[in-house]
Amino acid sequence: MQGRDRRAEITTAHGVLATALAALEGDRHAEAVREISSAVRAAADSLDRSIRVAVVGQIKRGKSTLVNALLKRRLAATAQLELTFNVNEFVYPAADAEQTTIVYRDGGRRTVSRAELAKLTLAERDRLDVLRGVDRIVFEVGNELLRQITLVDTPGLGSVYGDSAATLTYLGISLSEEDARILEVLGRQPEQVGADSEGEIGSADAVLYLFSRSRLHARDRDVVLRFLDSGAATADRGSPLRSLGVLSSCDLAWSKAIRSGAKPNEFDPLVDDAQPQIDGFLKREPEVRHLFHTILPVSGLLAEGALTLPAPLFGALRELAQVEPGRLLRWLRDIGEFSRPDLPGSPISAATARELARGLGAWGIYLACLYLRENVPEQEVRDRLLQRSGVPQLEEKIVRHFGDRADLIALERALSLPERRIRDFIRACNLRGADHPQVLDRVAASLEQTRENQHAFAELAVLRDLYYERLRLDEQSRHELLCVIGERGTSVAARLGLPEDASTDQQLAVALAAVEQWARRSIDPAVDGATQRAAGVIRKSYGDLAARLLDDSRSDSTYTGGNCVR
Repeated sequence: MQGRDRRAEITTAHGVLATALAALEGDRHAEAVREISSAVRAAADSLDRSIRVAVVGQIKRGKSTLVNALLKRRLAATAQLELTFNVNEFVYPAADAEQTTIVYRDGGRRTVSRAELAKLTLAERDRLDVLRGVDRIVFEVGNELLRQITLVDTPGLGSVYGDSAATLTYLGISLSEEDARILEVLGRQPEQVGADSEGEIGSADAVLYLFSRSRLHARDRDVVLRFLDSGAATADRGSPLRSLGVLSSCDLAWSKAIRSGAKPNEFDPLVDDAQPQIDGFLKREPEVRHLFHTILPVSGLLAEGALTLPAPLFGALRELAQVEPGRLLRWLRDIGEFSRPDLPGSPISAATARELARGLGAWGIYLACLYLRENVPEQEVRDRLLQRSGVPQLEEKIVRHFGDRADLIALERALSLPERRIRDFIRACNLRGADHPQVLDRVAASLEQTRENQHAFAELAVLRDLYYERLRLDEQSRHELLCVIGERGTSVAARLGLPEDASTDQQLAVALAAVEQWARRSIDPAVDGATQRAAGVIRKSYGDLAARLLDDSRSDSTYTGGNCVR
């Protein structure tokens, strides 16, 4: 599905509305139709940009740290607290040169150097008015991930609902005295920060939702549900395919586990602590599966440190690696103890210890010293730390799940807004016993036809039914369904559940056998209606793959959203 084709579909619907506007000039419904026309125009325009993925969560959940790790550079404000209360937007450069632009609340824009941006702090009193006027900071960054998505770092949802300090405490969200002082000087309230974040969620195509406990508060759920509903084409809830859950700051469990007797070189907080928590969480509250496509554990701090820790600090790590392991472990059980000024026997200064603690955390310091004792080179130590952080796995999921579906996500989002506007307007007319302009029926039919022209939308509907447990399928059938729709990879071989080196003949044999199998299921009277309909969709998906293989013998062909890509 190519961008120009999507735009043509949307522009066709807009043309219908434009004609309607001329015909309805002076009609009592003209203003409402004009608003719907504006929604369609905005939908068409939105198809020209990459999809927006918002990093969302309560205040102080490590969002900026994770963004830095994903971008492999320290760009989002984590130490410069004044700027953590603004939206940071990361896009691929329109030209070759990277640049940073401040967007002000009055609509003004100004390109600045990183050095100038770094000076926007409360310490620079003559710049305070400038700092107060910042709405967002747009970073143009030459990172490959940004070729597929725009990444948006939001300041935090702690007070979207105007939470009091007591409520923030109940939610487990702590605004430090320094945070509160900064907001006061900036003339902003926590609820304003939350409102900024909610606005970004409203304009996002997909979200990464961070939480640092294996329990979602009811308000977290409400935020995600409203986001998913905003993209739903019908009154049915939206699909969880547009949201990924991230259990963040997992490294913090390491020190606690070590104090409780866990073996430090065997305990992996992502595997031994976070994953069981996630599994138990989903078992206790299975409805959360309806909110997130999946939940992944990460240590953003470990990844950020592995990627950005200055080389001189590795010299300090080498000195620590010479410390007797038992002694170092005792220090790292309490990171505050590790960085105190009078720590007996420490080969590094307290200031350096604090830098290491901020840059890697206790788990990261322990792992780095473990590898350095094995004489592992610095770059390999960094690579190993990054792999242990879980961030590469998250990045792969983002690329596969959001990036590979970017066109489809953009089109579904674009269609949903005018569809909902039309549906709500017609419903309001019906409640008043009033007629609605018949042209809206034609427009709605045009938008619906756009959906029907894309088999990928039918596949997404099947996935939605699968996530809401409306389909009666055994594990093997579930696996086949997820593969053929692209959840296990987008190559033809991956969609057929085969290794990448499978021959064309092998792939074709599997595809044809699956067409026959799912065709039988789609007409089996013993199968319930929802599963029959899903089987029909899957039969067509396999049929498209078979047709593609018959048409083109290249084994590395890909298949995207039900449409054969040559």
